[in-house]
This record gives sequence, structure tokens and C-alpha cells, in this order.
Amino acid sequence: MFKYYISSFVLACTIAVGAYAQANNVSNVVIADVDLLSQRITTQVNRLFTIDISLINNIGTQQGIMYGVQAYTTKDGVRTLVDEMAVSEPLTLSQGQTVQKTFIYPLPQTIEGEIDLEAFLKTDRNIPLSIAPLGKVNVDPAARSVVFDGCSVNAEAETFTCTLVNNATTTQSVVVSTAVKGGTSTFAPLLTLLPLQEKTLTARERTSFTVPVEEYIFNKDAFFEASLIGKDTGLLIERSQATHRVVNRVRSIDNVLIEQISARDYVLKLVSLQGGTPVSGRAFILSGETLCAEQTFTLNAPVLDLAFALPKKCDTTSISVVTYKQDGSIAETRDIPHTNLFPQTIPWKSIAIVGLGIIIALALTLFIRRQNNK
Repeated sequence: MFKYYISSFVLACTIAVGAYAQANNVSNVVIADVDLLSQRITTQVNRLFTIDISLINNIGTQQGIMYGVQAYTTKDGVRTLVDEMAVSEPLTLSQGQTVQKTFIYPLPQTIEGEIDLEAFLKTDRNIPLSIAPLGKVNVDPAARSVVFDGCSVNAEAETFTCTLVNNATTTQSVVVSTAVKGGTSTFAPLLTLLPLQEKTLTARERTSFTVPVEEYIFNKDAFFEASLIGKDTGLLIERSQATHRVVNRVRSIDNVLIEQISARDYVLKLVSLQGGTPVSGRAFILSGETLCAEQTFTLNAPVLDLAFALPKKCDTTSISVVTYKQDGSIAETRDIPHTNLFPQTIPWKSIAIVGLGIIIALALTLFIRRQNNK
């Protein structure tokens, strides 16, 4: 849970969910509940930090949990986010499930001095879940000759462009690695990696490069995250980001919280915090490839509750939510693995008692027959 501050995005989420709660006469709406249990820096080698975290999902089944680090500097009392990194491994946790993760965080060479590092959990749709301090670290200034001078996206030309500047008086070689993510932040799920760009810059040279991007990337919001790496050292110099946003969007599914009340009763909370045109869809509860239940819906509010009463028990393995464009094509699909909280179990105790009774009855029958034959 949040312990320090509420960002503008969180505030917007709070207002949206608050409006839903007020309209539906409820005091509280839980759209996700995932917490950091512990977090620590285990080792620091120059600018490479090994970090251990453990987390727990407190309610329902939660998909798309992203974890990572944010770095802050403070100057004249003003705290500034200077870097953030998410591990490209979205997690799905069932209710009460805990997990421990270890990962490496490379601090860019463009950042120096006293840094506050914080472990962070968000959903892959940028909904904040939990934040906790890792501690203050001090890093010495690092030599950095080549830096970014901005990156940009051109949806019409279907390209991604970055500009590099060599501030040194000698020739420098670098590599640019670019991840494209399906959303508007580093916490969005990875869509693809653009081809690596190896560049050699002469003294004081300024140069740009442009990479073609596949058309499908621009059908939805996309986040381009470029990492500038020294070719000889392999060290991260700097990150640069650019965002593509779709105009006239339909509502997206920002989160699906699965609450299982009994073997047959479910409530799906469909969360759509970023607005847009209402969109229709269907939700499916599945046991393997067997359909247990389905329901149509229109997503037209920040939170939409879908209540399911299954006609029979179902060993649920997954839940799928699909929205459709006006032409009937699929706008979005969310497939969430689900561990049944009320699994159908074989009543071994009852079977054992019945079996024992049958054995005793057979034994008595044989005994009586032998006695009568004497």
C-alpha cells in the first residue's frame, strides 16, 4: 500500500473510483490489493544493485503485477523521479499467494550523488499497488561521453527516432536497445524489441537514427523505452522514453479482479480508469477448454461488477474477458489464470467408509454361508 504520497495518476484513479462508489452507494471499492512484504538491497557493485523483494496478493486473483525500482533525487527540498525500471515479467497471483523475486537494477551513468531507491509494484496498466523504501545510496560521478538528445515517435510514418550527441573529443561507440511496451509507462507489458542500433560517433558529433516500427504497434497506446549502452563497457549510460497515445479511444480494461465467493459464485471487477467511449464485451469462466459460464456486458464506468452464479460446480482454470470494436473485431483480450478456491475434491473418507462397509458385509455373508453348510 502507499506510504508516502499520491501521484496525479493515483489521484485521478481515486476520484474515478470514488465517483463510482458514491453513485452505487458503497463506501469503499477495492480494485486491487497487492503489498510488498519485504524489500532490500543485497549487494551493490558500483552502479549495479541486486534487490530482493517479497509480495503478497491479499484478495481475489490478480493478473499483470509488475515490479521494479524508482530512483529519486532531492534538491532544495524538491524530490524528483530521475529513473525507473520494471522487470518484464508480469506476475499472476491467487488470493493469499506470496512470491519472492531477486533482480538486478542498473543505475544510469547520468545519475550521481545521493539517491533514494524505492521498490515499486504496479499493474501492467500503470495502476499503483505498493511502494516501499530500499534506502539511500551514494554513487560517484561517471564518465559519459555520448548521451541522448531526445527520442520521438511518428505514427504516420510508423517510425521511432533518437538523437545522440558525443560530448567527447574522441570517437565513441554505443549501442541503443529499445523495448516497445503496450501502454503508457515502463510498467506496461512488453510487446516487442526493436533492432539493436550500433553507432560510432566522431568527436563532438551529433547524429540521429530512425527505426521502422510495425503498423500494429500504433493501433493502441505504446511506450518506447530506449537504453543507451557503452559498447566497450556494457554499462547503461541513460534511458530515454517516448509515448504514442491513441485518440478517440474506447474504454480499456485496466484491471480484472477475480473474487470467488463460493464454488459457484464469482464477482469479476472490470476496472477502466482512463475513460473513453463505452465498449461492449463478453466474459467467460473456463475449466480447461470447457465453458462453465459466460456473460455479456457494456463497459461504461470506472468499475463494473459482473456477478456469476454457475449452474454447476466448475474447477475453474481461467477467466477470459474480451471487448469488441463497433465492426465486431476484437478490441482487447484479457486471459487470467485462476486457481479455484473451492476445488472439487474426491470424498475419499466417505468412499473408504462405504468400501469398508461392503467388505464387512461380504465377510459376514461368507461366514454365515459356511456356518449353514456345516
